[in-house]
Amino acid sequence: MKLIELAQAIGGELRGNPDLEILRLAPLEEAQPGDLCFLGSGKYKEFLKDCHAAAVIIKPELLPEKHIFSAILHPDPSGCLRTILEMLYPEQPFEAYRDPTAVISAQATLGKGVFIGPYSVIEDNVNIGDNTFIAPHCYLGNNTIIGKNCRLFPGVKIYKNTRIGHSVIIHSGVVIAGDGFGYTHPDEDGKCLKIPQVGGVRIEDNVEIGANTTIDRATLGDTVIGKGTKIDNLVQIAHNVKIGQNCLITSQVGVAGSTVIKDRVIIGGQAGFVDHIVIGPNTFVGAQSGVSKSFPGNGFISGSPAKDHRKWLKECVLISKLEKLYEELKEIKSKLE
Repeated sequence: MKLIELAQAIGGELRGNPDLEILRLAPLEEAQPGDLCFLGSGKYKEFLKDCHAAAVIIKPELLPEKHIFSAILHPDPSGCLRTILEMLYPEQPFEAYRDPTAVISAQATLGKGVFIGPYSVIEDNVNIGDNTFIAPHCYLGNNTIIGKNCRLFPGVKIYKNTRIGHSVIIHSGVVIAGDGFGYTHPDEDGKCLKIPQVGGVRIEDNVEIGANTTIDRATLGDTVIGKGTKIDNLVQIAHNVKIGQNCLITSQVGVAGSTVIKDRVIIGGQAGFVDHIVIGPNTFVGAQSGVSKSFPGNGFISGSPAKDHRKWLKECVLISKLEKLYEELKEIKSKLE
């Protein structure tokens, strides 16, 4: 695209050749002629010295007096990223298609413009909304409902009785509505008996689920993922969990059964949650936190067991001083003796 078109799209001030052809976005340190870069922080300014990019979107105060590249001045270069990416890398359109290798039940209902890729399996009473894309090797179990404008990447497995809203993105390897981990305590013979998992999963509109994430069906009722929530790769959501709207859940998080996570909660990587607790809205959960009790919301928790973040930081400082304190105590004890 022409540089002037991109500058106008983000409301930036153009310095340089307006007819410059931009081919792609690239990092500053890897950019080549035809590339467009971003610079929003002074700590990366050193990369401008050897930058070969055609143009850079840059904060006005970071623009060097002498530069060979064209520039778009903008107070928030990073904030422009989404707009520029959508312009340079538009989503590839697709047309209605049913691959002859796909197995599609006669009792399934497909909307307009639905794409069904090779070797996918669509079972009885599945309902797929308009303009939804089902990539190769996907499986949709009985009585599953998928809304409009959804995108399922290769190898997604959705068991029966799952309801998925509109504009949902599900990446490769995701398994939705597998059995929850429900067993009785060992009996006289030491056996754990399986509790039938007869509930479902409900995923609301505009949710995105990362690769190889698993979301278990409920024992009774539904496991729920709220509208606008984004889930990273390799996350485990157990049976009967209720996650609110517009949450962000990063990689390797594990949420045990029947836990409730309210709206706008952000969870750092590898955090773990015990069962049957409630995390209030607007909570930030630090990475690798072990959350063993409920929290009311509007706070920052971290540590294991999780607690107020500032308290956890103070405890970390004290723990780092234990060795010195121990040596001092040994010295005092020796003198007393």
